[in-house]
Amino acid sequence: MLTEANLRCFLSLAETLNFTRTAKELYMSQQAVSQHISRLEEELGFPLFERTRRSVSLTKGGRQMFEFWSKTFREFSLLRDLCQARYSSHCGSLRVGYQNWMNFGPANNTALNRFEKAYPETMVETMRGGPGVLLQRLEERDLNLVLIYERFVQDPGKFRRMELMSAPIMLMISPTNPKVKDDAVFEDFITEPFVFDAFPNEPSSEALRRAKKEVAMYGLKPSRIIMSDSRDSAYTEAELGRGFVLSTDISRISNSSDLRKYPTGAEEHIVCLWNEDEENPLAEEYARFLKEAYCNGEAASECKAT
Repeated sequence: MLTEANLRCFLSLAETLNFTRTAKELYMSQQAVSQHISRLEEELGFPLFERTRRSVSLTKGGRQMFEFWSKTFREFSLLRDLCQARYSSHCGSLRVGYQNWMNFGPANNTALNRFEKAYPETMVETMRGGPGVLLQRLEERDLNLVLIYERFVQDPGKFRRMELMSAPIMLMISPTNPKVKDDAVFEDFITEPFVFDAFPNEPSSEALRRAKKEVAMYGLKPSRIIMSDSRDSAYTEAELGRGFVLSTDISRISNSSDLRKYPTGAEEHIVCLWNEDEENPLAEEYARFLKEAYCNGEAASECKAT
């Protein structure tokens, strides 16, 4: 079998042409060096050295192999060192992004604690941001993993995903709206204006296309779409009675708002995303810790394997 040890013995002996010196250089016995050379010659099917009692010399095939392997082995060693350094750098930290204005619950703390116990040398760095920012930073490799609403992922083919939980989507509207009554239902408000927030730096045309797609998903027919520059602004517009917003009960803002909530009958999925060719192996490992924590926690009944 062609092994690194075999090659090291061959390259050293090809330079020294002396079994004793090669054995000292590689901290081996002469017998071990001889065995590595014999195995390599057996693997190749031809002799690499001519041996006499007084001398060792390369055969023609041996010289050709030395010219090839001496260059190849140096390149291999450099590439291996580079990959090892990059791997160590990756495994030394894990950068996780969380979608803002969302309350992910105690499962996240559980997953983080378990991960830190399993990988104490790895620093987990976290950030919060809007969906557009998180997806951009994930594509640019500034983040290894993001937790986000699935509906914001426009091109799911770019990423690997793991579903964590689901939550009912609510239509939320100001209690001052004249249609708000004790027996009101979601369908009573589907023609009200829809307040929608654009992603940072998102072109207006793209944001409008996304808004129309979203209302179509839930059977809404708003009289108009009001575009705001942030999620906070969208909630403020809704609280002022200018229209409705769509959100879930895990939204931090919705939980602190006086808006009335009406179930749409649809669900929102919260997923972990990481790049298909993510080089940090701990990204998927952390996703598995999260999945386990959500499945064993309060959201266990809604947990779905993907």
